Amino acid sequence: MAQAALAHHLHEQPELQPWLPPENEIAVLAQRLEEVRSSPLQLSPPQRHEQALQKIALCAREFFVGPVRELYARRLWQVAELFERSGRAEQARIARAEARLLVHLPDAVTRFGEAMFEKVMVLSEQAAAQQHGQSGQVPTPPAAEKKSAGGLILP
Repeated sequence: MAQAALAHHLHEQPELQPWLPPENEIAVLAQRLEEVRSSPLQLSPPQRHEQALQKIALCAREFFVGPVRELYARRLWQVAELFERSGRAEQARIARAEARLLVHLPDAVTRFGEAMFEKVMVLSEQAAAQQHGQSGQVPTPPAAEKKSAGGLILP
């Protein structure tokens, strides 16, 4: 179980870097992240980031159920064999641990799954930054928060 907690690092491996959720799941994620961005609440950047991570976790939880969990478990098991053959025993152990978690603990949170959705957010942010750089526009940094004496964030 401890090795499965490291499964999100598997996305750093070249073989898993292209693994992304299906397009329809990316659309759902984009909609939920837009809700965070366009929220009328006055949130600090760290608070917005935390809400975005919660939306990512929700999308991963909804996606990694039933047959999808089994499919990714089989894929991870096969990738584990590739890792072993290429001298990456630790990555193989982590992939197998995550595969077991996906199959045997259907309600367990999978950091591997969350990381797959997090990649979408990171790629989206990189594309937006690149687009702003090409158009000559520089995104404005968020203004400093104003807080009341009680710690509430003021508009």
